[in-house]
Amino acid sequence: MADIIVDVSYHNGVIDWSKVKAAGIKGAILRCGYGDNIASQDDKQYKRNADECTRLGIPWGVYIYSYAKNTAQARSEAEHVLRLVAPYKDKMSYPVFYDLEEKGTESVAVQNALVFGDIIENNGYMCGIYSGQSWWQKHIGNKLDRFSKWVARYNTQKPVGISGTYDIWQFTSGGRVNGINGRVDINEVYRDFPSEIRGKKSTPIDGYVKENAGVLQDTNTEHLGKANYNVHARAIGWLPTVCDGMLAGSEGQNRRIEALRIDAKGNADVSVHMRGIGDKTYTNVTNDTVCGTVNEQRRIEAIKIVGKDCFYMYRVHQHKKGWTEWKNNGEWAGEKGKSLQLEAVEIKKSMFSVNAHVQTEGWLGEVAAENVIGITGKSKRLEAIKINPYGKDIKVKAHIQTEGWVDYGTITKDTVIGTVGEGKRLEDLCFKGDFFFRVHLQDSGWTPWTKADGIATLGTVGQGIRIEAIQFK
Repeated sequence: MADIIVDVSYHNGVIDWSKVKAAGIKGAILRCGYGDNIASQDDKQYKRNADECTRLGIPWGVYIYSYAKNTAQARSEAEHVLRLVAPYKDKMSYPVFYDLEEKGTESVAVQNALVFGDIIENNGYMCGIYSGQSWWQKHIGNKLDRFSKWVARYNTQKPVGISGTYDIWQFTSGGRVNGINGRVDINEVYRDFPSEIRGKKSTPIDGYVKENAGVLQDTNTEHLGKANYNVHARAIGWLPTVCDGMLAGSEGQNRRIEALRIDAKGNADVSVHMRGIGDKTYTNVTNDTVCGTVNEQRRIEAIKIVGKDCFYMYRVHQHKKGWTEWKNNGEWAGEKGKSLQLEAVEIKKSMFSVNAHVQTEGWLGEVAAENVIGITGKSKRLEAIKINPYGKDIKVKAHIQTEGWVDYGTITKDTVIGTVGEGKRLEDLCFKGDFFFRVHLQDSGWTPWTKADGIATLGTVGQGIRIEAIQFK
């Protein structure tokens, strides 16, 4: 048999809670306030109601009426609740409910609720959602199924068309209860909240967010450049766009990344590895492509970007692991299958890509031009390189052992600069393009950075000294 509880606000006046208890009412949900965290918007009877319910042993929780039109306001509403319930944290026996019914907030209600709920749960409270049957059907659906549900339907028939199950049915706003003057909302409860809440507290998925720790990206300004991207972060939602290797997300806050958007401005595929789903690839992404999930509490654990008309470099900050090394176009960044959330990403476009052919190693694989290309410290000669210019105009001349200078002119991705299978070292290089370069020479190490002006050369001629590696910027 369901318990009968009431929900009240200052509109119900000064309540005689002793009479309410004697009338057989088993609990109460008290309005603590409405809207933003402003003292004037505290419910004027909340403290008295909370003190009286606590004194008399009446199980109780709270609700706040939401006016939020964005996630910033939802966060303020969560802070409003936390301020008011803090003195009663170990005395509450029902959840904190978020009241969604304000006209004009329908389109943002779900996202606001997720932000609100994360904050409430991260502070050790159970969170629930209140709304009328039509709102659940039209605006919420199954998107808030992770929370306790409180449904209003003023009818002799119980709510219908609600995703999953609901815990509380508000069946009338015209009830009469001894100790309360006038009409009052009355509810049936189908869940033993007091046992759950006063017992062992559950830990949120992926633990608690550390709101005031670590580093959070710039949340005030968008930054646009060659590679633009933004992330959907736990308890915040979509963060502003950043660009060209800037941090997107956070460090040290235990705040998972749930989704990623990249403004590729070209042809690119993005793959993400998600909790409970695994790998998923999004082809030919645009700025509107959501790579990952929203509203499902799913962390991203690894990402892979494949640019087809540019070459991407990226790295991720993974929980407990910190930052990975920079990964090249088509490589996974992050560890799969270890339940470690990504918390931040940095993405940039390389100038072009380079593949190196090294003594006894062969072709090493395509990497960003900004990387060290070749092998240092092992006395191995660089024998050839291939550059994919990705539309850039690059001219190259190379001095090759026993062959002298070879002018390759304007190169393509298929141009082999040097030799393969002949055991010949690259000895000197000259480039023309919009970049700087340096080479690592046998015995002497790295040369200074030099502009690729088509005149300057790096290396030696006639000294039998091998180039071991090259790097561009």
